[in-house]
Amino acid sequence: MGRHSLRDFGPARVASLEAQMWKAYYRHDFFMLLELLVALFKEQFKVGTFTAWGLGYYSMQAARHFRKTGDMQRTEQYLMRYYGLLQKHAAEKFDSMLAAKTELEWWVIHRYPSRGSLPEALASNVAALYSLPASKLKAYAQERAKAMELRDTAAHTEKTEPNWNAIQKHLEKSYRSLLKTVARSGRS
Repeated sequence: MGRHSLRDFGPARVASLEAQMWKAYYRHDFFMLLELLVALFKEQFKVGTFTAWGLGYYSMQAARHFRKTGDMQRTEQYLMRYYGLLQKHAAEKFDSMLAAKTELEWWVIHRYPSRGSLPEALASNVAALYSLPASKLKAYAQERAKAMELRDTAAHTEKTEPNWNAIQKHLEKSYRSLLKTVARSGRS
């Protein structure tokens, strides 16, 4: 089994796939969502098709349980399977349980903003994945949170179609910042 670096991805392509993925998720097009997840994981994590389908399945199940039932324990179990599988294929070591817990934490804060700072939760999640201090990931997290805010404001406040181009631009800035930070940390 080949291991691949989590520090090797194309920010523009990952941002494009993620924006399309969000669109499919919010439109409840779950077949398209799964296809986009598989493409995203292949691009972002450089895993093979079979592994990408496994990652897609676990992440879809986590999202489904979180969205439909709010069952935090079941959601976390799927996230642990997701990160456990990713860990098996990643060149870098990370704490998969911590990554699962911090992912669920940002999901909760995104749904219930009064429970904490979304940028801080996003930074904590990626910090767990890349074994970095969250403080180094502020720019990544702020741009990602802006993308989420654009989508949420359009959908919930303005009741309009989100500006997916603007969302994608924020995601791309986010991933460019992440790549720069992890590349720098990989050299130290």
